[in-house]
Order: sequence, then C-alpha cells, then structure tokens
Amino acid sequence: MLDASELRVQISRNGAIDPVRFRKAVPPIVHSLAATGRLRVYGETVELLAEEGDLADALLLERLWHDLAAEIPISLLCGYSSAHFITDGGRLALRHICETHTCSLATDEDPLGRYLLALA
Repeated sequence: MLDASELRVQISRNGAIDPVRFRKAVPPIVHSLAATGRLRVYGETVELLAEEGDLADALLLERLWHDLAAEIPISLLCGYSSAHFITDGGRLALRHICETHTCSLATDEDPLGRYLLALA
C-alpha cells in the first residue's frame, strides 16, 4: 500500500505532477505487483488533487494511470467526492476524467454525483 500524499510528493516537481517522475516511480512498483497476477489499483492521489482544486494535475495524473493500465494488465479503480466538481470548470474536468475511464457511475446515495455526470 502506498500513501497517496507521499506518492504525490514523489511524482511532483515544483508542486506539479511530473510525468517523468511518475514514470520513474510508479511503473516499477506496478510491474512487480502485477507479476503475481491480476492487480487492482485504487488511487487516491487524484482525489487529493481534486479536493485542492488542482483539476489540471488531477486530469494529467488520470491520463498517466490510464496509459500505464494500457501497458500493464491492471484494473484501475477510482472514486471521487462529487463536491470537488461543482464549478463549471469542475464539471468540465469531471467529463475529461470520466473519458479516461471505461466505466463511470454515481450511486443513488450520491445525487450530486449523478447530476454532475448527467451534465458532463
């Protein structure tokens, strides 16, 4: 298990997600874990970025994970608080984030998420 805050520091440069640092840090770990069988990855770092309103880096990190999932047989699971996406820019970011996923849904217990996904 990796701490989301620590991973964020490891893959950032000057406070922003750095694709080069991501590729140096994350794939070796994922490769070694995936060697034992099908791997399910649940990432919280994107949620941390969204919570802080850093939606550009949240989307960049989603895309980096998506690209990694195309290389390595992993199931990437994500979960976000819909409250982070209520602005116009947030709804657009949510749409772009959801485009990186093979499946996106909101539960009946999350009417705001259902509303935002309907708008996205």
